[in-house]
Amino acid sequence: MLIVVSHESACEFWRNARCQGNANQHSFLNRALVNLPTEYEFNINNSFAQFLTFQTGLSLPLHLIAPNANSRFRSKSVICTVRPKHLPDGSFIEVSCPGLNPNDRLLVASPELCFAQMSTRLSFERLVLLGFELCGTYIIDKSAEFGQRSREPLTTAKSILTYVSKNANMKGLIKARQAARYLIDRSNSPMESKIAIIASLPFMYGGYALSGLELNVSIKTPSRTMFVDGLWKKEKLIIEYDSDLSHLTSEQHALDKKRTSTLTHLGYRIIPITRSEINTFYAVEETFRKLRRSLGLRSENAALQKYEHKRRQLVKKLNEDW
Repeated sequence: MLIVVSHESACEFWRNARCQGNANQHSFLNRALVNLPTEYEFNINNSFAQFLTFQTGLSLPLHLIAPNANSRFRSKSVICTVRPKHLPDGSFIEVSCPGLNPNDRLLVASPELCFAQMSTRLSFERLVLLGFELCGTYIIDKSAEFGQRSREPLTTAKSILTYVSKNANMKGLIKARQAARYLIDRSNSPMESKIAIIASLPFMYGGYALSGLELNVSIKTPSRTMFVDGLWKKEKLIIEYDSDLSHLTSEQHALDKKRTSTLTHLGYRIIPITRSEINTFYAVEETFRKLRRSLGLRSENAALQKYEHKRRQLVKKLNEDW
């Protein structure tokens, strides 16, 4: 039997360390993409769904893909959609699941397909945030010290954009294509993702139209290579997310001061951004208008005023719990 996980369940699988186990096993460089057969055995019931959630860490109800309408099963434990007629090659990843029979296989919608599917379930703002996670170097882990741990990216912004651009028959692709245009690779935390989204989205989507931002970029200095959270290369402007400086040791403070001094000597300007500066609309306004000025951009007050409601909406959506 083939069990095919999709939509919300696939999203949970890729976002949550509780489901994945080895977070790097299915990274962009390690993964093996497979196709979904046109027809396959599909015989799901409530007891099997509960067994599967126990084995994988997924939540009920399970979102699965049935091969046809006749085989679709629906209950409090399972929500089935029918296999789309046209799927690009390599839309799924086979994952191991303890306890399955030797002839049973478990497939999960690839991060690219998951992004496309969730475009019908998430707001534009949340869809962009999901894309940053899938292309990022972190995974949500509530048991970890800061609620996350490191992993290699599951996909890339280019791969997502390519996937949603070549698939013409799936629902929600207009939104998915729009959102995919603004993804940036290698965000290192949810807060970095939010900062990058607020900074780089166009005015019409609630951002501050600061294009050209790169995340977690290396800068070579005479003594060593340093990594910075965000960088506009041409303008030599760095943004750094200060998560909680009060927890740094005196030695770490000294190293941070030396690092800042070295980068400043090389002509870089550094703007720190704290959690409190992106938690409310008014703090965001002050922080990112200042950032626009630091990049030498015009104030564009008319455009900012026109889309103020969009910026309020973006800040609200990004700060909501998943």
